[in-house]
Formats: sequence, structure tokens, C-alpha cells
Amino acid sequence: MKLILENWRKYIAEEEEESKLGAKGKHVDVGSKSSLGDDVTDDVIQLVKTSYDKLGGHPRLETPSGLKNAITNYYLVDVDDDPEPDAGMLYYDAGTSKKSSAVVTDGSPEAKKIISQTMKKLLSQPGHWIEVSGAPAHIMINKLGLKPIADPELAEFLVTFGGKRNVNFNWLGETDKNSIGGDGWYIRDAGDKKITKTIVGNVNRNMFGLKE
Repeated sequence: MKLILENWRKYIAEEEEESKLGAKGKHVDVGSKSSLGDDVTDDVIQLVKTSYDKLGGHPRLETPSGLKNAITNYYLVDVDDDPEPDAGMLYYDAGTSKKSSAVVTDGSPEAKKIISQTMKKLLSQPGHWIEVSGAPAHIMINKLGLKPIADPELAEFLVTFGGKRNVNFNWLGETDKNSIGGDGWYIRDAGDKKITKTIVGNVNRNMFGLKE
């Protein structure tokens, strides 16, 4: 029995060492241009393709150069037996503002099980936020209890990157044009389309020097 237990511990240790992230079941914040970031870039691109192909793709994040230009950090977790990351969020750290651009999984049951924890864990940290609609908005607002940003000036500041881009921001506030409900909805340009979004995360006016 002692030998069996020792062999089992050795096996578990070997499995943990095999993870590209350095540990199983632990969220790791990886700089996209770091050595580890280079090691997992192809894996992250595959996660993006798996997660967004049926939604029309996410072209900006599907090449190494595009991914590293748009994303500074991969927030990843490895939860199964293979060494590759299985789920995570991709975000751009601009200092106070940390905007997530993608929620990704490999489609496995293990990844789908942990992604809710991943979203809540990252978006509860100061400065982190994401634009959402549809199923992700429903999950984050109604299942995870993350509050939408109901302040139109703050929402516009975030979406326009502090006034650095014009997206024809149009505040809706509360709306019944979707099945999610809640406050904080707006319409903006996205290329040649109009999209309806809301922001969830841990941000407030004071972080960006906006007057009350």
C-alpha cells in the first residue's frame, strides 16, 4: 500500500510538472510577450478559434502578431491531463484600465466548468472590465452576479478609450430589447455594424479621475 501511495504521489507530481503554465488547476496571468507567452501563443490562438469560429471568428486574435498587438495578458488555467491551457480570458492592460477582449475555452467539459470561475475571478479585480451581450452577458449578470456599469459617462469613457476613438456611442440605459434585462446598455459602431453592449467589471469613476 505504501508503494502504491508513493507511486500515485509521483504520478500526480509529474502531471503537474507537465502543464505549460507550471501548475494544474491554477489561474496564471501570462504576459503575451513573455517567454511563457511565446510558449502558449499557438495554444491561445487555437482556444480563440475553438471559441469564436461558430460566431464568425475573431480575426484580430488569430495570428501571433495580431494577438500580441491586441492583447498584453493571457489569464489562463489548465485543468485536464494534457499540458495545454484549457480556458481563460485575454485582456489589454493599459494601466488603470484592463479591458478583456475574449473569453476562451477548448470546448471540453472541464473547461466549461471552470470558465465561470475564471470570469468572476478576473473581472472582480480592480480595473478589469469587458463589453458583453447575449449569452456571456446573461451568464455574467444573472448567474455570476456581476453588476453592469449603469453610469453612461463612465461607460462612454471606457468604450472610447478616454475619448481617443469615435464609436458613435448612444446610451440606452435600461432596455427590453433583449432577454437579459438590467441597466447599462448602449449602442456603438463596430466596423460597418451597430452593436448593443453593456460593460461588467470592477471599475468606477474615481479610477479615471472623472468627477462625481
